[in-house]
Amino acid sequence: MLKKGLVLGALFCVCLINVFAQDERKNEAERIFAEAETLRKSNRAEDRRLAIGKYEETIPIFNQLEMADREAEAFNNIGYLYAGLGEFEKSLSNLEKSLTISRRVENQKLQIVAMLNQTRSLRALGRNPEAIERVKEALEISRAIGDREKEAAALNNLGVTFFADGKIQESLEHFQSAAAIFGDLGKSGPQASLLNNLGLINRLLGNQEEAVEQYLKALEIFRREKNLAGEADVSINLSAAYTDSFQTAEAMESFERALSIFRQMGNRQREAVVHNNIGVFYNNLGDYPRAKDHYLRSAEIARDIGDRRNYASALKNLGILYLNLNEPDKALEDLSRGLELSREVKNKIDEGWILNNLGLVHDKKGESEKAIGFMEQSLEILREVGNREGEAHTLNSLGWVLYRAGEKEKALESYNASLEINRDLIKPSEEAKVLLGIARIERDLGNREAARTAIEQSIEQIEALRTGIPMQDLRSSYFSLSKDSYDFYIDLLLGNGDGPPPPENVVHAFEISEQTRARSLLETLIESRTEIRRGVDPELLKRERALQHRLNAREQYRMRLLRNKSKPELIETIEKDLRSLIDEYEQVRARIRTRSPAYAALVQPRPMSLREIRQEVLDPDTVLLEYSLGEKNSYLWTVTKDSIASHTLPESSEIEAVTRRFYRALNARNIFSPNETADQRTKRIALADSELAGAAEALSRMIIPGDIAEFGQKRLLIVADGVLQYIPFGALRVPAGKSRKARFLIETNEIINLPSASALAVLRKTRRVKRAEPKELIAVLADPVFSTDDVRVKIMAGKSKTRPDGANNLQVQAGLLPPRLRSDFSRLRFSRREAEMIARLVPDERKFVALDFAANMDSIHNQKFNGARIIHLATHGIVNSELPELSGVVLSLVDENGQTRDGFLRLHDIYNLQLEADLVVLSACETALGKEIRGEGIVGLTRGFMYAGASDVVASLWKVDDRATADLMKRFYQYLLKENRTPADALRQAQISMLKESPTSNPYHWAAFTLQGDWK
Repeated sequence: MLKKGLVLGALFCVCLINVFAQDERKNEAERIFAEAETLRKSNRAEDRRLAIGKYEETIPIFNQLEMADREAEAFNNIGYLYAGLGEFEKSLSNLEKSLTISRRVENQKLQIVAMLNQTRSLRALGRNPEAIERVKEALEISRAIGDREKEAAALNNLGVTFFADGKIQESLEHFQSAAAIFGDLGKSGPQASLLNNLGLINRLLGNQEEAVEQYLKALEIFRREKNLAGEADVSINLSAAYTDSFQTAEAMESFERALSIFRQMGNRQREAVVHNNIGVFYNNLGDYPRAKDHYLRSAEIARDIGDRRNYASALKNLGILYLNLNEPDKALEDLSRGLELSREVKNKIDEGWILNNLGLVHDKKGESEKAIGFMEQSLEILREVGNREGEAHTLNSLGWVLYRAGEKEKALESYNASLEINRDLIKPSEEAKVLLGIARIERDLGNREAARTAIEQSIEQIEALRTGIPMQDLRSSYFSLSKDSYDFYIDLLLGNGDGPPPPENVVHAFEISEQTRARSLLETLIESRTEIRRGVDPELLKRERALQHRLNAREQYRMRLLRNKSKPELIETIEKDLRSLIDEYEQVRARIRTRSPAYAALVQPRPMSLREIRQEVLDPDTVLLEYSLGEKNSYLWTVTKDSIASHTLPESSEIEAVTRRFYRALNARNIFSPNETADQRTKRIALADSELAGAAEALSRMIIPGDIAEFGQKRLLIVADGVLQYIPFGALRVPAGKSRKARFLIETNEIINLPSASALAVLRKTRRVKRAEPKELIAVLADPVFSTDDVRVKIMAGKSKTRPDGANNLQVQAGLLPPRLRSDFSRLRFSRREAEMIARLVPDERKFVALDFAANMDSIHNQKFNGARIIHLATHGIVNSELPELSGVVLSLVDENGQTRDGFLRLHDIYNLQLEADLVVLSACETALGKEIRGEGIVGLTRGFMYAGASDVVASLWKVDDRATADLMKRFYQYLLKENRTPADALRQAQISMLKESPTSNPYHWAAFTLQGDWK
């Protein structure tokens, strides 16, 4: 008995030990599970991956302990986390395991959760039919067990799945049913998700105000509950709604918030969605480079994580972008792949849009029948799924293709159907495009009054929309995108073909032309004299300054890489960073404007009428020549104090061909070929010189009216357009007549260049009050030090036995900067002669001269520089036609100790100057150039200095010869300072004196510099 008792006691102890061991293992598993739960709630991707690892640790323990419910829960949570990380196959695998276990143990609530989580990954993988079956099963179980919360969750999920399948009405019905249940249960979090979904549906149905209201309510709930993922999802949709209504500042703020949250969470799938939507935002505003950047980022992320649905969407948008950039082959490649993917994932909405875009590509290739076929397929699909926005878009595209194919009645029918839908959906931007199409057809059908009504409505919509865009560059790009409406209206008024147009049409067409000119310049000139930063949140201003510093540092680094011929891929990466920084900087500036009491109080300037221009701009000795280049006809208006006439010129392509011939002959010396011998170069230049006079006369005949002699010696104000902005009108030759020989236009007339006639009036009105003393101060910066190889650095090194070891040396050791600054900016020795010559013309008390190392950024901020009446910068210029914000002038890049320093005065730095100058002379290469924007003109350094306070700017159109420039400037300042001539007259006299002397008679030497601004 004792032995038996001992055995039983031992067995009891073993059992007790096993129980204790099991309890210990269970406790350990629960502890790990609790840690995983905490990590799962984190917004960081790293924490969520740690959570997956923790859950995986618990699974074998729960399995061994036969805790099937907990095991199923762990698999479910792992599947949920993988879906959030965009790894959908892994997600489905784990969720299927969870579902299998929960079915075995008949845990219906866990079954519902697993099935609802599965639908998210199934949708992402394009398996919508499976997703619908899963969610219907979950809904059936929820109703069977009477779990109303899970029933509502299933209804919501079913609504999302139907929406992904393009079934809008079914989606709406399920969302509404779910909303009713969640409302009864008082569940605010799920209700916020439903409000977000309902907003999405209402936006697609054209109920924009209701959609925004629902999004804002959802956003408020998610923020209150600190649900970052929900907040980000709503922010994406809110951005799209703001984009539709052209509330661009609000849209960008929402996009930025969503992008920040998803990056913080490591949710790459949603990050791809945001980039795609930002691309659409920029594309709709005509900013194709920015749109392309975001589309490519979206496509790259979606491809990397295997998200075929979003990859197809990005390709859809890239395709139409490439078509807009006139690259139809690239467009066809991306659209074809996008169509294949959208069909694989059964995304009917994207399929419909892509078919429309493919139609546009085939139309571009001249295959109208094929284009119409694709668009008819598109309409069938988009109508089937109830996507009215896409239907309206395709009807507009179809109208264009039918119009080009000569089927005008059918085209008009298609346009009218599109117009009706766009008005129902409240899409004013799309409406403006459709109205232009209608106007074209009505004109061709002889219904000129109907055409005029349609085009006036189109322009009315454009004007209303552009004023709501606070970012000036986006306002300009949108206006450029919309300029066809204005060009058509001008052609409608003047292009009757039945004799000269009525006088009232000539006047109205001229005023429409002024309406298209330099609108952003007018607005920024008004803004420049207003303290828009007063009353703005200091944190916003602090952010603006920080971004400026980051932008300068990054651009300085890029310039070093370029000069040291670094790897192209590294430079490309830096340029991408720069574009992102510029975007962020412009967004901050836009927010400053929208939140500035002073900016809100500004009355935006309107383009002037003919009567106002005559009163405020012209005088009896001045004639305005304003050009408008068009696809079919171009026009010129000649306006005097008491007359106006219009002249029909050839189409823009003809003018461009003759202009290029003239420009090539003029700039032959700036063309360098690595395989060309010195003798070949000499002969080529001689041939160009012999052709120059004929090319100049041919262009003159084409764009200068035959009655130019009637203007005599009058001053000519030139408002050029398109390619004509790149030529010096003074170098054109007035052909010989009966009583005159051929002469350069500069010999007969003083010439002023203007972005618009209205701009001159605004310049006069906004001119800063000048300080009384020092009288007529002149500031000259010249002959900067660009390289550590410069002899002046060696001279300074010889004077100093010690050289400080500062941050720059540490940066060199760290590999951040090159040990020596090898510059592609050669020393401009004649610029020193320019400076010394100017200095001799002015008493010491009236001049501020900075040469050598002193010609640096510190001098730009000197009080004497900012208070000078005349500013002369003799150095190198940088023109960035893609990112004009990075254009600038180059000052000293090295200090007296041989240390590198930032010497780039960039355009955004110039905008922040507060100058009192009457005249700024940019004695550098190509400083009159920049980024050409249709309607806005050339945006570059000239605009920047006008914004900063200059009344007149003298700048160059091409790379100028150092010696010839010094000669021209010497003569210019003699006439300006010694003979007290106006800047315009002084420049003219200097140029005439050079053309009369054989060494400098060729226009290449004297015609590059032009004057923009006020001649008075």
